[in-house]
Amino acid sequence: MMREVRMRSTITGVQFAAWGGMFSTIDCCLVAIRKKEDPFNSIASGGLTGALLAIRSGPKVMAGSAILGSVILAMIEGVGLITTRWMGSMVDPTAPPPEALEDPRNLPPPKSHAEPGLHDSHTTMPFGLPSALPNVS
Repeated sequence: MMREVRMRSTITGVQFAAWGGMFSTIDCCLVAIRKKEDPFNSIASGGLTGALLAIRSGPKVMAGSAILGSVILAMIEGVGLITTRWMGSMVDPTAPPPEALEDPRNLPPPKSHAEPGLHDSHTTMPFGLPSALPNVS
């Protein structure tokens, strides 16, 4: 299996480079033609790239590759938009800055929650919890 991976890795790399180069070229051309940078450029670029790379396989395969390329890029753009909106709602640039936190060194010492006289130090566990119930007789 590793032998097959090594033999096909260069072919796969070249194909991916061809796809990426063609996609970027078409995307930049669409931005220049439409004078707009939006998700439709990427979706159309994915479809055109899929169609052009399958041009030697005939019109049916070209159409299928174009649809597949458009659908994949639409899903990628959709996830990107959802993530951007979700992250944008978490950070509101118009919100006032949060109040400064108080320096812990300036806080008063913590109060003891154990009542004096009920338990001595031998019958208490850590955090002031009783180790055994006291005799009530």
